[in-house]
Amino acid sequence: MTQVSRVSKVKFIQKGETGKPGPLLYPAGVWVKEGIYTRTDSTAPFVLYDTGHPDTDIYYYLAKEGVFTGATNPDPKSDHSVNGGTWKEIEPYDAIFTKILMANFALLAGAVFHDNKLMSQYGRSASGSFSDKYEEYVDNGDGKDSGNFNPNLLLNFVTGYLKARNVDITGIVNATGGEFGGFNIRNNSLVNSTQEITGAYIRVANGNNSVSTTIGYTGIIPVPGSASQVEIKNSGSGSSLVTRYALKISVSAKENYAISSSGSHHFSQPSSTHKWNAPGVLWAGIIAVNDRSKSVLLTKKWGDGITISDADRIQTGVAKIWHDLKHTDYIVQATPYFPSYSDTPMYYHKNTYIRVTNIESTYFCLRGVNSDNGEITAFYAMVSIIGRNRG
Repeated sequence: MTQVSRVSKVKFIQKGETGKPGPLLYPAGVWVKEGIYTRTDSTAPFVLYDTGHPDTDIYYYLAKEGVFTGATNPDPKSDHSVNGGTWKEIEPYDAIFTKILMANFALLAGAVFHDNKLMSQYGRSASGSFSDKYEEYVDNGDGKDSGNFNPNLLLNFVTGYLKARNVDITGIVNATGGEFGGFNIRNNSLVNSTQEITGAYIRVANGNNSVSTTIGYTGIIPVPGSASQVEIKNSGSGSSLVTRYALKISVSAKENYAISSSGSHHFSQPSSTHKWNAPGVLWAGIIAVNDRSKSVLLTKKWGDGITISDADRIQTGVAKIWHDLKHTDYIVQATPYFPSYSDTPMYYHKNTYIRVTNIESTYFCLRGVNSDNGEITAFYAMVSIIGRNRG
């Protein structure tokens, strides 16, 4: 039996080379005569040619590689109408997406794109009422917003300005200026007053700075050494003043303390009209008038409410004690003192009382009196000074 076979001719067609990918199109805004447009082998700008009527606006992309300016080249519409080849019109189905990206007041899921800004479709009117009239938005020229529409969210892509009606931030916030309620960031400080002082601090004050609290102040002020890390001031006056106390601290449990402090303490009063009802010893020590050496000895002294600068024996049994109180609102208590009967020198009479005289703003006098005969005599006395602090 004869076998039948068929031989077919197979033709191989060589596949052509892969074509060069097209450039990446990027939006370049509305075409303007002053603009400079650059096309490379990988990127090409596309623009909106504004006809003055949104329904007839046309989008073009730069078809030729190179740098083109509106001042020396025809506009996209004119170039395309004569087949100049520099600009080509974007296809209608592509123009729909392009319009979403580029058109002024274009809407996308509640967001409005306008003049390099992204803002919300809803906001407040100039009167503060709800408004969805985003077309009434007006840029006041500094990248912020004004007019009769203030959006709930505004992001300026050119200046980086961001405005939001409600913000919930988790993480780091680095702010060099701005407002927080009634507070302002000014000179690296958080303040609610207009008083200008140098340094980083937190300051809370009323309108005229008569009542204020300053925390963390470490700057330089006209009087060196007078700065405080915490300063509470109440310089208001009048019976109608609501705040009478600069600082008021209270505790109810008897085992608790209102104040716990450690270190040096300084108290003062601005004038003699201010009240001082806190009992305290300004200075205490032992004063001895030695008639033989004609001198005054100060020992076992303590207290910085007053400084005893000097002591003079002005006559037998009389000492003049100099101080820096600069007022006479103080009292002096003096009690005869003998360390021991046997150790006390005989020239200190053991039956003596101390008379206080001449309470002056810069000194007072002590006089030793022999109780047996009333004569002035040398003395050895414990002395304490109680009163208002330095003036």
